[in-house]
Amino acid sequence: MASQFTVTERRESFAQVEALQRIALLKILDYIPNYLKDITVLPATLKHRILFLMLKRGLVSDSNIAQLLSDKIRVLDLKECDVSDQSLIEIASKCHFLQTLDLNALKDNRTSVTSNGLMVLAEHCPNLQSVHLRRCVNVTDDAVVQLSKCCRMLRELNIGGCPLVSDVSLAAIGENCLHLNSINFSKADVSDEGVISLVRGGSVSCLKEIHMDGCVRVTDESIEAIVQFCPNISILLYHGCPNTSERSRVVLEEVLASRSKMTHLTWTIY
Repeated sequence: MASQFTVTERRESFAQVEALQRIALLKILDYIPNYLKDITVLPATLKHRILFLMLKRGLVSDSNIAQLLSDKIRVLDLKECDVSDQSLIEIASKCHFLQTLDLNALKDNRTSVTSNGLMVLAEHCPNLQSVHLRRCVNVTDDAVVQLSKCCRMLRELNIGGCPLVSDVSLAAIGENCLHLNSINFSKADVSDEGVISLVRGGSVSCLKEIHMDGCVRVTDESIEAIVQFCPNISILLYHGCPNTSERSRVVLEEVLASRSKMTHLTWTIY
C-alpha cells in the first residue's frame, strides 16, 4: 500500500530538500571556476539560483557572466560586482526580456561601464523599466539618449553622480520616456534648460520623484517649473544647489499648503 503523507510532512520534506540544495549550491560557489562549463547546461531554475547567490556575494564578473545568463532573467543586480562593457554586451545578447538593471557604484566610482556598452544594451533590451547607473562616471549623453529612445517603458532612472550627463539627456528623457515616475540626476552637469525640458515632457502626469541635489547650475526657475508641470510630485530633493534661493522655498510652501502628496522635500538655505 502506498504511503500517505500529510500536508505538514510534505512541507517538511520539501523544506529539507530545499535546505540540502542550498548547501550544495553554496559549496559550488567555493569552486566556481571549476564548474563554469557544468553550470551552462544546468536547468534554468538552478542556474538562476547560483546567479542570485553569486550576485549577492559580488562574484559575477566579465569572466563568468556568459555562463550564468539566460533569456528568462528579468532582474540583474550587479552593484556588488566588478563588471565592464564586456558584461553588458553579454547581457544584451542573452537577456532580451530584462526589466531591471542595477549598476550603481557602492563605494568608488564605477569607471569600467561606459556609454559604448550601455548603447548596445539599450538596443537589445527594450523592455527595461528600471536602470540604475549611480556614479558610473563614464556614462555620457549618448547612452542616456539611446536608453530613452529604445526603452520606452522606462519608469525609474538613476544617473546621479554621472558628471558627463547634461541637458541633452534630460531633454531626450522628457521627449521619449512617457511612463517615467522616478529620476535621479544629482550632481549631473544640468541647468534650468534641461530640467524644464524634462518636466514639460510626456511623463509629467507620472513623475513623482526627482533627485537633483548637487546640481550647481539649476536655479529657482527649475523648482518653479517642477511645481507647475508635475502635479503628482511627492519627493523632491534639491539640497546643495547654490543658485536656488528663498524664492523656491516660498513657492514650495504654497504648494505644500495646497497639495497633500508631497512626502519628502530637502533643500539648502544659502
